[in-house]
Amino acid sequence: MARKEMELRRQEHERENHERMKTPSEKKRIKKEKNDKIIESQGIFMVGFKFTSIDEKMINKCRHKSKELFMKGVILYTDYKGLIIVEGTQKSIIKFERMITKENQKIGENKFIKLWEGKRQRFSFNSLTSERYVEEKSVIEILQLKQLEFLWKIS
Repeated sequence: MARKEMELRRQEHERENHERMKTPSEKKRIKKEKNDKIIESQGIFMVGFKFTSIDEKMINKCRHKSKELFMKGVILYTDYKGLIIVEGTQKSIIKFERMITKENQKIGENKFIKLWEGKRQRFSFNSLTSERYVEEKSVIEILQLKQLEFLWKIS
């Protein structure tokens, strides 16, 4: 009798635990809402990095990390130099910067140098995108739309 009751209690406990568990989409929604509250209270931070060369592997890492941290931005590059601009919470900027500087130590060809860090009133980008341009003039035109052309000029 006692074993039967014990087994029923265990099954009831496991059923309740399973009901309380959140699905991956619910977890992501909660994380996004938390991120939005932080942005409302602390504001939007932006950072710009310059580099001389970047490979597809690093572009994908940046894209994945920015998606994971709910960041937005752009990667613009030509044959001889480039720029990464990302926006998000202060905590996400720190994590992104840590990932980039960690990559600097591993791979000698991907050298990222922080150019600028600041606060913005609103987001300038929708998501992290990457574009390769032949002419420097096209990059400056894109950045002028967001009033960020000074980053390309100082890189």
